Amino acid sequence: EKAQSALGQAGDLRPDWSDPYADELAGFRVGTRNKRAVAQEKMRKGEYEEALLLLVQARLEQPRNTRILNALATCHLELKRYQECLATFRDALRIAPNDYWINVNLANAYWTINQSHRVDLSRALTYAKTATRIRPDSGQAHSTKGRVLMAMNRRDEAIEVLKHAYELDARDPSVLTQAGFLECDLERWDQAVVTFGTAQEHEPVSATPVVGLAMAHMGRGDIEKAESLLEEAATRRPDHPHLLEAATARLAELKGAAAPPVEEMPSSGGET
Repeated sequence: EKAQSALGQAGDLRPDWSDPYADELAGFRVGTRNKRAVAQEKMRKGEYEEALLLLVQARLEQPRNTRILNALATCHLELKRYQECLATFRDALRIAPNDYWINVNLANAYWTINQSHRVDLSRALTYAKTATRIRPDSGQAHSTKGRVLMAMNRRDEAIEVLKHAYELDARDPSVLTQAGFLECDLERWDQAVVTFGTAQEHEPVSATPVVGLAMAHMGRGDIEKAESLLEEAATRRPDHPHLLEAATARLAELKGAAAPPVEEMPSSGGET
C-alpha cells in the first residue's frame, strides 16, 4: 500500500522544466491549423514579414479564400510591395466583386500608394463607390471615398462626402478636420470655423483641429483669436507639427503687416 501511495503521489507531480523545442513545435502545429488567425495576430503586432510567410502558405492551401487574400494584400501594402498588393487585391476581387472589405481596402491601397507613387485614382474612386453602395451606412467607406476625392482635387465633393462620413460615424472626427482644411483652401472661412469648432470638441487631445480653427480665424482677420488658439494648440498633442509651424509663421506675417509703420525720429544734430 505504501508503494502504491508513493506511486500515486509521484503521478501527481509535474516537472518544473520545459522543452523549448517541443514548445516551439507545438506552436508551429497550431499555426499550420489556423495560419490566417496566427498571421492576423502578427499583423496586429506589426510583424508583417512573418505574417506574410504564413499567408503565402495559407493561400497555397486555399487559393480562393478572399479573407486570406485580403490579409495578404494588406501585408504587401504595409511592406511597401505595391505591385504585389494591387495584384493580390485584384485576384480577390475577381472571386468576390461585391465584397465590401476587398473594395474598401483596395480603394485605400490606391490612396496610400498615391502618397509616394502616382497611380490612377479613378480606380480607387470606383472601388470606394462600390463599398458605399454595398454598405451605405458605413462611415469608413464614405471617409475613404472622401479622401480619394480630396486627392483628386475634387474639393467640393470631398467636403460633402467627408461631412457625411462624420454624420454616419462620429467616432472619427478627423474627417471633419480634413473637410475644414478643404474649406480653408476654398477661403470659406465662416464654414471652416464651424467645421473645426465641431472637430476640436470631439478631438480634445489633438492639436490639428485647433490649428485649423486658428487658420480659419486668420482668414477672417481675427488675429487675436488666432493667436490665442495657436497658444492652446501648442499645449496639445502635436500630430502634425509642420502645420503648427506654418500657422505660426503665417500669424507672424499678418501681425507684421498689421503693425503701424515706424516713424523716423528727427535728427538731433545741426547742419555743419
